[in-house]
Amino acid sequence: MKKYILIVSSIYFIASCSSSQKAHSGINQSIEEKTKLIENANTEFSTATIVGLTAEILLAKEQEKIREKKIKDLVNSLKDIEGVNIITHKDDNSFEMSVENDIFFEFDKVDLTPQALNILDKIYTNLADLLDSTKFKIVGHTDNVGSVIYNLELSKLRAKAVGNYFKERGANENKIKEFGKGLSSPIADNKTEEGRAKNRRVEITIIPEI
Repeated sequence: MKKYILIVSSIYFIASCSSSQKAHSGINQSIEEKTKLIENANTEFSTATIVGLTAEILLAKEQEKIREKKIKDLVNSLKDIEGVNIITHKDDNSFEMSVENDIFFEFDKVDLTPQALNILDKIYTNLADLLDSTKFKIVGHTDNVGSVIYNLELSKLRAKAVGNYFKERGANENKIKEFGKGLSSPIADNKTEEGRAKNRRVEITIIPEI
C-alpha cells in the first residue's frame, strides 16, 4: 500500500482489492482440490458425489467471476477521478491508486485542504457501499528537511488526518491503521526538489471485502 514534511507533494493510494488475497487463493485451492477429486474418480465416488462436486466447482468459479467483475468495476470508477492514476496487478487482482497533489496539506500543516477533500470525497463515493467492511492502512512520509523527530510526528499527524476523513464518513475505525515513517523510507533522491516532492506523501492500502 511514503513520505512528506512541510509541503506535501504527493499522496499514494495502494489498494489491494482481492477480497483479501487469502480468500482469493482459498477459492482457487478449493476449486483445484475438487477438480482433482473428479479427475481421479474411481469406485470410491458415486455418480451423485461427482455431480455434486462438479456443481460446487461451477458455483465457485461463478462467484470468482462476480468478484473479479466487482473489482474491475471499482477500478474503472476510480480511474474516472481526475488526477488519479491506477496500476493493476493481474497476478493477485490488486491495484495501486496514486494521486499526485502538492496541495493536500499546506506548508507545515496537518489539515486537509479543500482540494484534498474534493479528491477524497470522490474516492469515498466509490467505496461508500463497502466502507464498513473495508480495511485501510495509512502511512505518512516526509522528505529530509527538518529534524527526524519533527518529520516523524508530522507524518503521523497527516496520516491520521486522512484516516479521520474516512472514519467521519462511516469507515470502521477498528479497520483503519495509521502510521508515520517520517523521512525513513524515501522513494526518490532527497538531494533534488523533485525527489523531495516525491518523498512527501501519504500511502493508503485499501482492502475492500468484496
